[in-house]
Amino acid sequence: MNLLSRFAQRGLLFQLMTLSIGIALGVSAVAAVFAANSSADTTYYACVNNSTGLIRVVGKNQLCKPSEYRIAWNVRGPRGPQGPAGDPGARGLVGAAGPNGPQGTTGPQGPQGPQGTTGPQGPAGTTGPQGPDGTTGPQGPAGTTGPQGPAGTTGPQGPQGDPGPAGTTGPQGPVGTTGPRGAAGTTGPQGFPGTNGAQGPQGTTGPVGPQGPPGPQGTTGPSSLTGLLGSPCTRNGFPGTIGFSVDPSTGNVSLVCNYSGPLHTITVNATGGLPDYIMIGPTLNSLQSVTGGSTCSQLASCSGSFPEGSTIYALVLTSDDTYGGASLSCPGGTLNDFGNLVPWYTSYCSYGAITADHTATVTIN
Repeated sequence: MNLLSRFAQRGLLFQLMTLSIGIALGVSAVAAVFAANSSADTTYYACVNNSTGLIRVVGKNQLCKPSEYRIAWNVRGPRGPQGPAGDPGARGLVGAAGPNGPQGTTGPQGPQGPQGTTGPQGPAGTTGPQGPDGTTGPQGPAGTTGPQGPAGTTGPQGPQGDPGPAGTTGPQGPVGTTGPRGAAGTTGPQGFPGTNGAQGPQGTTGPVGPQGPPGPQGTTGPSSLTGLLGSPCTRNGFPGTIGFSVDPSTGNVSLVCNYSGPLHTITVNATGGLPDYIMIGPTLNSLQSVTGGSTCSQLASCSGSFPEGSTIYALVLTSDDTYGGASLSCPGGTLNDFGNLVPWYTSYCSYGAITADHTATVTIN
């Protein structure tokens, strides 16, 4: 079957123009392929792309790609005279693309090519890992003793050995002279106030002083104790009225300042141990002490009663030398912590304008 018939059968007549242009542009490549065929073989071979129609000239034994089909044609004869130019034909319609042809079978394996020349020596490979140690061979015979070598240089000092056992105690040496007195240390922090000491003995009466000048005339006082009853007075900073009491055993009369309003009790209970001091009262001093109420030492509970509307403080002092510390809780009040003032732990509760009883708890570690 000739080449033109193959083109017309596939509906690809327009590809002839592509073939003519490809041949004109690639004369050198085609000529090289044609020259590769022997003089006895007058048939030429090519591969045509199924989609684009491009033609690729190949050798007799060269296979086409899966997307190509193979064609062959005979060698052309001598060139005839040029015919007259024909009238240009009308432009034909572009035909529809034909379907893809079936996949061709794989051709036979081509013969093996000649042996290539030996390439240059490649670079040396990296050293492989160390192989495992071989087994130890048998003990060889003992060699003869060689001559005595020269003495080597002395090596460096070895490390300190472990201390030897303690020796027996020697006799007592003479007493040394007393060294100079050291400098006085700095003054330690101010300690907390101690408990009141015992009342000292009555001192001797001093001589009578000279008579002073008469004072101004005072206001007329009550003519009897009965006139004092109900007079205003102040007790620990709280207002009250004067009353009196009589000791039935001695008949002695004592005046007292009675507060007639409602009272509220502030109590501090201790758990885990006994605090050194519990102080409850209306006055908080700068030295972490409270006055004007109750002071208890080494007691598990301490309380005091105070007029309604008073501001009351409940202070706890605990020695860290005796205990490992303490913690204070103040339900209904405010906890104020002085921190650890060595060797003391100091905290206090404050209750402002009391209108009810309150109980605080100190837990000693």
